[in-house]
Amino acid sequence: MEIKLYSENKVLDLSNQKVSIKESNSKVSDKMSTKYFFPFEIYVDEEFIASFGDYESYESWTLTNTAPWTLLFENYLSEAKLEIESIEGKYLTGQIDFGFEDLPNWDKKLSELSWEKFTVTDIHIYAKDICTKRYPQTNFNFPRIFTPKYSPEEKMWDAFNGYYNDLDVVAGAMKKNYVDSAGNIFNQNIIHPCIHYLYMLKKCFIDAGFTLKGDILTDPIFQDAWVFSGTEYFGKVSQFQNAFSVSMNDYYKTEDVVNYTETINGLLFTRYYPRYFYSEIINLDFNDKIFINGKFKIKVRDRTNLKCKIQINGNDIWSHDEFYWSFSDLVLPFSLELNVNHAELKFIIEGGVSNFNENYNVLEYDLKSSSIVTTGTPTSNDDAVVSNSNEIDLMRAVPDMKVGELINITRNWFNFGFTIHEKNIWMDRIGDREPTNIKNFERSEIKYPKRTFNKKRSFLLKHSDIDGNNQLNSIFYDKTGAKINKVADEDTTVIDINGYPLPIEKVKTNSPLTASVKRDDSSCLALVFYNGLINGENNAIAKPQATFPDLFYSNWEKWLRQRVNGVEFNWSFKIPAVQLDVKINDYIFCYNNIHIITSWTKDLSEGTYTIEITTETVY
Repeated sequence: MEIKLYSENKVLDLSNQKVSIKESNSKVSDKMSTKYFFPFEIYVDEEFIASFGDYESYESWTLTNTAPWTLLFENYLSEAKLEIESIEGKYLTGQIDFGFEDLPNWDKKLSELSWEKFTVTDIHIYAKDICTKRYPQTNFNFPRIFTPKYSPEEKMWDAFNGYYNDLDVVAGAMKKNYVDSAGNIFNQNIIHPCIHYLYMLKKCFIDAGFTLKGDILTDPIFQDAWVFSGTEYFGKVSQFQNAFSVSMNDYYKTEDVVNYTETINGLLFTRYYPRYFYSEIINLDFNDKIFINGKFKIKVRDRTNLKCKIQINGNDIWSHDEFYWSFSDLVLPFSLELNVNHAELKFIIEGGVSNFNENYNVLEYDLKSSSIVTTGTPTSNDDAVVSNSNEIDLMRAVPDMKVGELINITRNWFNFGFTIHEKNIWMDRIGDREPTNIKNFERSEIKYPKRTFNKKRSFLLKHSDIDGNNQLNSIFYDKTGAKINKVADEDTTVIDINGYPLPIEKVKTNSPLTASVKRDDSSCLALVFYNGLINGENNAIAKPQATFPDLFYSNWEKWLRQRVNGVEFNWSFKIPAVQLDVKINDYIFCYNNIHIITSWTKDLSEGTYTIEITTETVY
């Protein structure tokens, strides 16, 4: 049997080598099937050195010891990795790894896949329009989702009602965040796209050069399943905000003016009093809308004129110019909203008087911008404007996990298998139907195989913990049947599910019934179920079939019953390599039963396999 490795113009022929291959069946493992060669030895001749490098040299450390290859094995080409482990004299030891987990993108982050990114005219209207659609009309959607993550007790979130994608039915658009005429921030909404689960799964396989096929594409449980990433999709826009004051002692000049004249002992005396002048200049080195709110507090003498002004680039935008006949104690409030573009803001007071036995501010004001600026004193992120930009960027709406993690969560949660045929990956529910292509394997039988009865076997299916005390149901299953929330035995096989369906609940008296986040974690798979607007509302829907006990009876019971009631067989046999027409995922018939192969080790020497095999009866 030919065993060859190909890489660019290099070919490594291992057909005459003694090799050992171990495989496990993904149907009975919480990971994908992995195959690998145990170390083998090859003779380093001149042809090898010319093709691969002089590994005999003591300077061979400069040569790479790992490289991508294509493996021809059992008449099938697959991607593989050759690792050079050691060399002694003319003999080199290496190992070949190949199998599904070694696909190029298995350890690739979901955010590193190719995702859509484009701009829209108005995200608030666009998101509402998408809410009317279902998959596959759209690959992402905007269901309303409650989160306790952002507390209204915090200044930044005091206007937030707790919902992602909070749709205003009357306005026909998503609620908008805004800054009012006083510069106060109102963060009412976070617009967060949720990618369709099947679309995300397809993306993983397309990136590796495969096409997803099988029952999973038509299973009703996935038709309305969308992924809530838990990531911070929105942007934070800092606001220019400063509180200013000018003390009565901060005048820049005085001017003596005549108050009155009088004659004393025939002499004319002129009485003067000082008028105080104040000026405050702020350079606004940005282009934005600003909000100015404050007051002048001025005392004026009788028979004098008072001027208070606010100017932009020397032009009055607010003024008070009045002659006072009597002493007055004035408070002059102002509230302004205007657009500026790299402007000079100036406050002017001309004509006030002061009693220096007092201490007060002649000017107090707050200055805020509606968005980000690069000068001045920006607010902290604790009081920023939530920016729902007019853009769709799905890269930022995926969970923080790898491709392989998403696939394994899918398997552990919904009990779907993987069959690779050429460039297609078939995902069908395991044990859902009786096998039709059963391979006769009676020629491998020996007289006395080892048999182990599985009646003590048990399984526990459980979701990872969620926040708070309200944990999701788990299912314990053994020969006596299924039990909800039973603790695992010492030898129980535990199948952990790093994901959960967002429960549907009414979190407040007058709030809508919709999905609610129960785990503040972007590294788990959170599914929200949504099938379009209902009475104009974009609320999520309940899907009890996505968790236990419903999920157990639809997806797991038949399969686990076989695992518990089956018998494990273990035996060894020899067979010519050319006669072995069975793969690890095939159903086989032997010992008067249908079996699955759980694992085997195949030692190849001179065209003959010596196989140690472990199976389980399933039907």
